[in-house]
Amino acid sequence: MATKVAVLGGGIGGLTAGHELASRGFDVEIFDAKKIPGGKARSIPVPDSGTQGRRDLPGEHGFRFFPAFYVHLPDSMSRIPFGPHGATCADNLIGVEAIEIARYDAPPIDLLARVPRSILDLKILIKEIYSHFLPLPMSDLEFFAERLWQVMTSCEERRYAELEPQSWWDFVDAENRSPEYQKFLAEGLSRSLVAARAQEGSARTVGQIQVRLADGMIRGGKGTDRVLNAPTTDALIHPWIAEITRLGGTYHSQSVITAITMEGDRVKSVTVQTPQGSSAIEADYFVCAIPIEHLDPLIDTGLLSAAPELQGVKDLAQNVRWMNGIQFFLTEDVKIVDGHTLYVDSPWAITSISEAQLWKHLDLSQYGDGKVRGILSVDISDWNTPGTFDPKKKAKDLDLQQIADEVWQELKRSQNVDGKEILRDDMIHSWFIDTDIEMSHSARPHPVANLEPLFINTPGSWKQRPKALTSIANFSLASDYVQTQTDLACMEAANEAARVAVNGILDATGWTGQKCRLWSMPMPDALRLWREHDKHRFEQGKPWDGRLIF
Repeated sequence: MATKVAVLGGGIGGLTAGHELASRGFDVEIFDAKKIPGGKARSIPVPDSGTQGRRDLPGEHGFRFFPAFYVHLPDSMSRIPFGPHGATCADNLIGVEAIEIARYDAPPIDLLARVPRSILDLKILIKEIYSHFLPLPMSDLEFFAERLWQVMTSCEERRYAELEPQSWWDFVDAENRSPEYQKFLAEGLSRSLVAARAQEGSARTVGQIQVRLADGMIRGGKGTDRVLNAPTTDALIHPWIAEITRLGGTYHSQSVITAITMEGDRVKSVTVQTPQGSSAIEADYFVCAIPIEHLDPLIDTGLLSAAPELQGVKDLAQNVRWMNGIQFFLTEDVKIVDGHTLYVDSPWAITSISEAQLWKHLDLSQYGDGKVRGILSVDISDWNTPGTFDPKKKAKDLDLQQIADEVWQELKRSQNVDGKEILRDDMIHSWFIDTDIEMSHSARPHPVANLEPLFINTPGSWKQRPKALTSIANFSLASDYVQTQTDLACMEAANEAARVAVNGILDATGWTGQKCRLWSMPMPDALRLWREHDKHRFEQGKPWDGRLIF
C-alpha cells in the first residue's frame, strides 16, 4: 500500500507538495479551505457577471508577478502539461519589457539600464536613473548606492548578524532624509511589488529583495520580469490540479482544518470540516501549507510539546499586512506600458498592469456581458494610510465604492499628464475588489478583515521562523513564512518550502529516486570575490569595507 500523505492547504505550497509526492507514487490528498482552489494565487470570477452563456469576468486576488529570481516555481510549471500540443504551464509565462514609475502630475519614467560591476558603476547607474527627475542631492544618491553595495558585497554571515536585526528604513537612514529619498529610494520597488515595507521589513530581507529585483530589471529584455498570459486559474491552477489528479492525487475544496491531533510524538489525524460535516483524516505524513494566521489557533500544547519551534508561528502570526487587488474592467484596452507600473506618489502604494495586452489569446468578448475590452489590474499594498483624495480615512476604513474611487483618481492623476488623457471615467465598465476583503457595511458576512493577508519578515524574525522540517517526524511545513533561501512571503518561497518538506518525507521513507531540486538564492555572482573578502574580515571581527583587497 502506498504511503498516505495529507496536504493541508491548497495554495502554491500545497499544490507543489501534492504534485511532487503524487509524481513519486505517494497516496496524496489535498484539503483546501476555499471553494475556489489556489489560495492567494487563485483567480476570482466576478460573481454573476457572465450573461447569455459567457464566463464571469476574471477577477484576481492580485496580479501575479514572476520576477527573474523565481526559479523553483517556474521549474514546477515546466512539469505541468498545458493543452493538447505538448506545452506546459511554463509556456504561459511571458516577459515584459519595463517597469514604469508613474508620478502625480509628471511624466513617467521607464526603468531599463545595465548591470553595475562596481560601487562606481552603481553610483553612476543610480544617478542616471534618478538625478534627472528627482530633487535629490548627489550625496543622498551616493549614500543609497553605498547601502546597496553593502548588501551586495556583505558575506552571508554578516547579513544575518548585522542586517537582520535592523529595519531597512534604519539601515538606509531614511528617517533623516527627504520625503523624495524615502519614497523613491528607501521604499523603492519592494513596497509596491512585494509589500515589503521599509519601516517593518528586516534590512537583510528587504535589501536582498531590492538587489534581486533591480538585478533582474536592469539587465533588460524578456524574462527579467514575467507574468502569465491568462488568468491565473486558467494558466496555472486548474492544469496543476488536473495533473495531480492524473497522477493519482485527490483535491478537496471547502475542507477547513479545525484541529490537529497528536498520538505520542506523531500527528495521528486532522479534523476536516466540510459542507457535509466533520471527519477525522488519518495519514502517514502531514504537510501543512496553511497560512500562518490560520495555523496559529491550531497549535495546541500537544503540538508545542512535540515541536517547541512552532512557538515561533504563534509569536509571528500577527506579522501580516494587506496586499490585495482591484480590477477595473474597461470598455477599451489601455496598454499604458509593457509591464508593471509603480505609483510612487500613491499613499496606498498601488501598482498596476494592463492585462488585456498580455492575455493575447483571451477573447474578452466571451466574458461578462461581452463589452469589456481592457482590464487594469491594481494591487493595493498599504491599507493603513489615508488616501490622496480622501485624506481623513485609511484604506481599510473605507467602503468598497470609496476604495475604488480613490484608486481610480490616483491612477488618473498619475497617468493623465502632459495634456494626455489616457484614463477616462467613461472607460469604466465595472470594477471588482478581492473578495478576501470583508467589510461589515457591505453585503458580506464578516467584520472588517482580510482573510488572506501577507506575512512580513520583520527585523530579527528569521530565528523565530520555523524550518520546513519540524521536530515532529511526520509533520512538515510548506508555507511562505518558513525559513527559505527565497526569504520573502511569495509564491516562490511557498514552492521552495514544499520541496524541502517533500524531501524530508522522501528521506524518512527511504526513497532512492530523485529528490526535489533546490536552488540557492545568492547575491549577484559577479561580486562573489567581494563577499569572500568580507567573509574573511567578518571572521576576524572587522567591519565591512566594500573593497576587494585581501
